[in-house]
Amino acid sequence: MAERPVTSDVFPTTESAALQVIVCVVFKRNAPPDQVSALKSAVIACPSVLQAVEVTGTFDLLLELTVPDIATFNERLNIVAASVASLVERYDVNFVGKRFIRTNADERAIWVQCDDGIKRIDSSVIDKITAEGDYMRVHSEGRSWMLHATMRSVLERLDAKDFIQINRSALVRADFIDQLVHERGRWVARLQDGTNERVTKTHVVTTLKQLRKH
Repeated sequence: MAERPVTSDVFPTTESAALQVIVCVVFKRNAPPDQVSALKSAVIACPSVLQAVEVTGTFDLLLELTVPDIATFNERLNIVAASVASLVERYDVNFVGKRFIRTNADERAIWVQCDDGIKRIDSSVIDKITAEGDYMRVHSEGRSWMLHATMRSVLERLDAKDFIQINRSALVRADFIDQLVHERGRWVARLQDGTNERVTKTHVVTTLKQLRKH
C-alpha cells in the first residue's frame, strides 16, 4: 500500500461513531521536531479527535477519538502506518468500555450524547425537557438532544428550585416561561421560544407558587 501523509480527513467523524478509542503514542527521539509537530497538528485537526494531551513519561501524546467500529479504525490506521513509521516508535490502542465522570456535588448539569461524543449542558441554559416514551428530550438554545432517563432522575440532576414540572411530560425552567395564561378553561405556559406547553390541573397550584417566587 502506498504511503499517504496524515491529513485531517484520515479519521473523519460520522454520525454512526459509537466507539471511543484511546491511542498512546511514543515518538522516536531522533525524529525531526518540525515533522513531529506537523503530525500532531494534522491528527488533532481530525474531526473525530475529541482531545489530545501531550504528556511526559512512558508516552508522548494521548489521543481520544471516536470511530464507527474497530474494523474501520484499523483500516484507517493502516492507511497512514507507513507514512508515520519514521516518526513513531510505538503506539498502544485501547477501546473505551465505560466512562466515569466525576462532578462537583453542587454541579447542576446533564451530559448528553452528541455526534462526536458527549456534551455537558448546564442547567442554566436548559430551556425545557419533554418526555418522549422512555427518553427525555433536552432543549437548549434552539437545539435538542435525546437522553435515556426518567423525569425524576433528570430533575435530581438539576437545580429543582429553578425548574417547574407543568405537566406529566414537561419540565420547564422558570425563567423560560414568558407568560402564564388561562384560556378556554385551561392554563397554558407561553415560553420564550414562542411555543406553548399546557399546565395540567394537578400542576397549576405548584406552578403558580413557584412562579411567584421568581
